[in-house]
Amino acid sequence: MNKSPFSFPGKKCLPGAAASIFALIFSLPGQAQLSQSMEESASARADELYLEKRYNEALPVYQSIFDKLKAEDAKQPYDNITTSTGDHSAIDKAENDLADCLCQTGNFARARTIYENKARRLGLTILKTARDIKKTNKTKSAAQITEAAPARATRSAADARNSLFYCTQIAGTYFRQDQYGEAERYLNLATSLVNQAQLDKDQSINTTTMLAIYLGESLYRQDRYLDACRIFQTALEGVQKSPNVSYEMSKMLLSSLAGSYDQLKQFDKSAPLYRAMAVLDRSYFGDTDINYGWSLLQLSDALKALGRDDEARPLNEKAVWIFRETNFERLAEKYGISDRQIKEAASSGALSSEKIEHSKQLQSALRSNVFGMGDTAERKAADSNLAPPGSELTSLFDHCQAPKRGKLGVWNLNPQKRIESPGWVWTDPAVPQKALMLCVPGLGLHHRAFQSFAERIVGQGFTVVSFDVRGFGAYMQAKGHDHLDMKACVNDLLSIIALMRRDYPSRPVFLLGESMGGALALRVAAEKPELIDGLVCSVPAAERHQEASTKFKIGLKIITSGNKPVDLAHTVVDKSVSPGDFRERAEWLADPMARLKLTPLELVHFDRFMHQNKFYAGKICHTPVLLFQGASDRLVKEEGTQNLFRALATKDKALILLGNQEHLIFEANPYKDDVTLGIIGWLNAHAETEAACPPKISQ
Repeated sequence: MNKSPFSFPGKKCLPGAAASIFALIFSLPGQAQLSQSMEESASARADELYLEKRYNEALPVYQSIFDKLKAEDAKQPYDNITTSTGDHSAIDKAENDLADCLCQTGNFARARTIYENKARRLGLTILKTARDIKKTNKTKSAAQITEAAPARATRSAADARNSLFYCTQIAGTYFRQDQYGEAERYLNLATSLVNQAQLDKDQSINTTTMLAIYLGESLYRQDRYLDACRIFQTALEGVQKSPNVSYEMSKMLLSSLAGSYDQLKQFDKSAPLYRAMAVLDRSYFGDTDINYGWSLLQLSDALKALGRDDEARPLNEKAVWIFRETNFERLAEKYGISDRQIKEAASSGALSSEKIEHSKQLQSALRSNVFGMGDTAERKAADSNLAPPGSELTSLFDHCQAPKRGKLGVWNLNPQKRIESPGWVWTDPAVPQKALMLCVPGLGLHHRAFQSFAERIVGQGFTVVSFDVRGFGAYMQAKGHDHLDMKACVNDLLSIIALMRRDYPSRPVFLLGESMGGALALRVAAEKPELIDGLVCSVPAAERHQEASTKFKIGLKIITSGNKPVDLAHTVVDKSVSPGDFRERAEWLADPMARLKLTPLELVHFDRFMHQNKFYAGKICHTPVLLFQGASDRLVKEEGTQNLFRALATKDKALILLGNQEHLIFEANPYKDDVTLGIIGWLNAHAETEAACPPKISQ
């Protein structure tokens, strides 16, 4: 029997974040810990705020601790330290904590200045050496790049360890600023220092492995997937040799290597990695956890790309079941009808037996709204053949400990526990249900963008489900799915809508898309009209204001900067919201799930897809269509939407021009109520028609 390439027999695995490896190896020597209880209390308070992700509150505390320690260090001035043997470990820790927190608040340049100043005070030459490294030749492999690095002057092991530490940290600040070429150069220098640092065997393996992961991530973000695969494979070999195999390290490697193969369309190589990742997440989090659901989704996508639909389908259905369960639990808590809340109310006597029974009935109605006919034991157990006999994956990670809380470090690449599915549900269990409204967001937005609109119509008997598309929202954390791929987005939507149609056979299904989402929805209606009962498209046209200028800038960007991401904040956000709506603009720009940087190639493919809209509009022959266009839209031209309306072949169509309305209509926050009556009336009319004459759907 062949051994799995991911089998690490006899190895003891340690918990903790990947950054803790560097903290362990490169702890700087120095004086005793803080002696005063107030300073210890302040440090503990700052750490607690940090772990609660309240970084802006933790930052001034860390700054105050460092300032006090530096002021008290009068006997041996800190600025005069020229070696790493000074008695200053407390100050070093305080300054490192400060730099770490600066990175979590986005102050990467200031954090880099701290690391550079510390390197200078220690008399290290890494800054000059790093600047001397020529720009990477992208035709070479990363291994060749490292071998070609200039010879370094002989230095002491202590200096090499410090240089290695600060090289890695400085590289991290560049990485977090999307300056991946700079990060790559510092990482190549750091890799060349490992032998000089004279680490013990285990430390050397761990350090080399983490540097390979960081370098692979830098290459991945430069779209150099082939080089990234080679580096991640090197890291995987290091993990196989290491006695310290943590969940974080294993998950990062499996996810990154599989995602790189996905980008190269080498699904035969990514599928086994996703399978191992799914086993890993099931071992840690259980078979109903959202992390496991995401791993199953990515595995099923890879298997489907290989034409292995029979294997992919049950895994995809289990992933969808998990995502629905996550939404159900969230909504049950919102309405006060979760199992926990009902049990507490019953035991405390806060509710009468009649109200307890009513809560249970509402819970049952909610489950029906969220799952339809998909809440079956078969769906829940659809992953029973995840690790078939012979794969040796079942017990692969049983010996590892679960992840624990810890500092994120400058790099902050540790796999975070997912909290959201790619689909978001809104529904009211107390209202009889009429239909489903499925929503697709616009460029740069995500599934929660429809919240204000959804909350307006759920009370009218509509269950609203919004889906992220590849490259945006929850997909931003999914390697291999984190780039915009319009064709894959259409296929994803066709698959999930077909599943929704099967699970809700008695309810009409409407599809709503805005901007880019409108173009995707239009394509779905053209390719599979039997899947939906009506189409609502808001500003789906390709024609943009200042389109020629934008295309010229993108072309120039490709020539001058290759495929480096383009910041669309001013192009999209500023033209999508009202000029005076500073709150909505600020919320959009600060939203961590909103992706506003796309590569020029992504934008070229996006533009090509959008300009096919009129052709596909002509293929929509019978589906009812309702188009919306804002008269004050500064992004999409009104005549473009009018031309698209004329191209629609269906006779059941309507175009609504909204005066004084900006680009976003259904994703506006807050959603404007003056549209509500019209859209609900149209949905009700067509829901009643379809309920009376349901379409025949092939199973």
